[in-house]
Amino acid sequence: MNSKIKVGVSSCLLGNNVRFNGANAHKKLITRELADLFDYHSVCPELAAGFGVPREPIYLESATGKVRVITTDTKLDVTDDLNKGCQKVLNSLPSLSGFILKKSSPSCGQKTVKLYSEKKGIIHTKADGKFVEALKQKYPLMPIEDEGRLNDPYLKEHFIKRVFLTAEAKVKVLDAKNIKELQAFHTRHKIMLRLHHPINQKVLGRLVADNVREDFDRLKEEYLEMFLQSFQNVALRGNHHTVLQCLLREINKLISGEERADLQDKLKYFYDGILPLAVPFEMVRHYLTRYKIDFITQQSYLNLYPHSLGLMSRM
Repeated sequence: MNSKIKVGVSSCLLGNNVRFNGANAHKKLITRELADLFDYHSVCPELAAGFGVPREPIYLESATGKVRVITTDTKLDVTDDLNKGCQKVLNSLPSLSGFILKKSSPSCGQKTVKLYSEKKGIIHTKADGKFVEALKQKYPLMPIEDEGRLNDPYLKEHFIKRVFLTAEAKVKVLDAKNIKELQAFHTRHKIMLRLHHPINQKVLGRLVADNVREDFDRLKEEYLEMFLQSFQNVALRGNHHTVLQCLLREINKLISGEERADLQDKLKYFYDGILPLAVPFEMVRHYLTRYKIDFITQQSYLNLYPHSLGLMSRM
């Protein structure tokens, strides 16, 4: 894609002093490395709720089956205020293809927020913050990640991948003028779909093969929903190994026995955790390009995001 992709982000992660203590939670990964890819739309639900800076800290409390937002010292219930702030932020969002949020925040944390009982005992530590809860309800298929989990190479690559796929799908699928354009989109992503969800790959293939559907707009909506659902699970080492073996079959007859053996060695070393994914991936991509196997070289699995990011060198 030619322009930066619009992504939401917790304001404090950009270095803005909006936290409860007047500080920030600046992350260089977000403002430097990922800033080359993403055009950020910053949000702070607690500011939108009118809590101000600095402000009394808040926490989540489970009482009578409901999760409430309580101020730490004065024990005020500010649930309704924060919910209104969350809705205010949601209503002002532009079209986004992903969201990066502050981990452990009672508003922005994703599965990292401590949930307390009325007696201030910890019930569990994997709750969603109030804004994340509302965000997921309104945009259930949006890629969402917190800044802490982006330190994991597989989760980082997976989030970036989903953002690129979401941005491309929203344009290419929804703007498709005919079934051929939708089929071309599906063809470009067949291997990526096979990597993450082989069953959906086949179902979506049958969907776009149905060229007699009268309601094309409805077909596009069905396709988009299932396409985005297909990438919710992270592709791990074994998934990549299987897909690379499939790609290798396309070039086996074109390369020498010595080259085949070398590739198999590299794939085994990757599978065993000795080499990063980048090594067998780039070798396979090299041979596919050399022998001009266009159907494969045009696949999103091989060229979705800039390789200069070096994401696969850490996987």
